[in-house]
Amino acid sequence: MTEIPGIPCPSCGSHSHEVKDSRPRENAQWRRRHCRRCGERFSTYEFSESDVPSMTRQPREALRTLRTLAMRMVGRVDAELKDE
Repeated sequence: MTEIPGIPCPSCGSHSHEVKDSRPRENAQWRRRHCRRCGERFSTYEFSESDVPSMTRQPREALRTLRTLAMRMVGRVDAELKDE
């Protein structure tokens, strides 16, 4: 059983889940997770700290970069959901 602080199940909020599949993506690690409490399956994308812009130096540029990364993730999740 995996307890990961900060990554709750989107359905029940439990932190008890297991990784069923993991694959490298462009700038991230994609993981398919399975909640042990409710059975929900969900995906996470994990980025290295070097890929996340610093908010202290240039906040507007950092926010643009974060928005771009978020939009890419949403697009990938939408594509995965259509494939299921």
